[in-house]
Amino acid sequence: MQQHSELPWQRALNDAIEEDDPKQVRARIEAAEAAINERIQGYARGRNPLEEEELEEALTTVRVLSGAGWHTAIDAKQLLKHRP
Repeated sequence: MQQHSELPWQRALNDAIEEDDPKQVRARIEAAEAAINERIQGYARGRNPLEEEELEEALTTVRVLSGAGWHTAIDAKQLLKHRP
């Protein structure tokens, strides 16, 4: 389900997950990680607890996409697309 107003980090993460071109996957993953980290550092007080949890999950997703324990990021993407 796509939200009406995606934040830049959410859009970057979705782009990384949806990227089908193996030559572009690494760049999309790096862009997503940068956007997530920028958001995390962008505000220190008054964080939205729901968004904070989403950011933590997003970083985990980026790590999986980066290939920690996977032969390719494409394999990891397929797993993430089929998560409940």
